[in-house]
Amino acid sequence: MPTSKNCFKVVLASPGDVSAERDIVSKVIDEINTINKTHKIGFDLYQWDIDAHPGFHLSGGQGVIDIALGIEDADILIGIFYLKFGTPVPDAESGTEHEIKLAIRSWEEKKTPEIKLYFKNASQNPYTIDLDQFTRVKKFRSSVLSNALIKDFCSEKEFEVLNQLPQNQCF
Repeated sequence: MPTSKNCFKVVLASPGDVSAERDIVSKVIDEINTINKTHKIGFDLYQWDIDAHPGFHLSGGQGVIDIALGIEDADILIGIFYLKFGTPVPDAESGTEHEIKLAIRSWEEKKTPEIKLYFKNASQNPYTIDLDQFTRVKKFRSSVLSNALIKDFCSEKEFEVLNQLPQNQCF
């Protein structure tokens, strides 16, 4: 007999310089789903680089990504930044900013998705930093501070610890 399972939709928004952290989010969600196999709950992770497929849209590539991610229907949006802000799109300084703005508009209207923003502040050789990209990250971080609680982290290990479930917790 089939069982019905409640799945929460999680959208991951980030530029390309946080691939290790993106992998950690995927790993944590897989672990949660494994722990909760016998419960009727799960998490489905949506990522632009996995769930969006080549295609055309009047809004360009970001329009294709928007359809694939369905941010307005998400339960949680996780945004992660480090040194890069991303590639500009017509209505935002990056696809990541566009996706977070969609989530914020949805949250203002229907109080969903829950939005979690993380900013990596690990040390980096200053000669290797694209200052324009990093300036845009700092500007965006400042713009959300008045309306959000954000979390800074210094290492991939710290990010993983921040996102682990406490022992014996299930949904």
